[in-house]
Amino acid sequence: MAASYRLKADALRTATHDGELIRVIETTLQSHDRSPVDEIPSDFPFEINKTDGFTDIILTRSLRGEQIEVLVSMPALDQDEEDDSSSSDGELEENLQQALYKYLELRGITPLNAKILHQHMIGKDRRRYLLWLAKLSDFVRKD
Repeated sequence: MAASYRLKADALRTATHDGELIRVIETTLQSHDRSPVDEIPSDFPFEINKTDGFTDIILTRSLRGEQIEVLVSMPALDQDEEDDSSSSDGELEENLQQALYKYLELRGITPLNAKILHQHMIGKDRRRYLLWLAKLSDFVRKD
């Protein structure tokens, strides 16, 4: 009989914890902005190709017979800033830097397009996170 009380007490504790977890998940879901993500403008010069299972995307376009392909990744938030600064030891000469910027700009790689793409990727990550939370809530409810 003591074992049956222990099983009932364990089941009650589990149910209470499950309910608490579901409440936290639901509160988190409700607190996130669910407004639609800005769509990519129709004049965006690249086709966006998503890579399944990865957070990277590949941009492609053809310009005057040249096939352009750009791999775009979101930076990891936990990377040390020192990793990025190590490449600045040999800065490019001003005229070479300007020529490189012009080369990229002519191919559609501009600060404005980078900003549009960054917002798109943040929205994609946010949608993926909210979907994961909803699936987690469903999983806990079914248990």
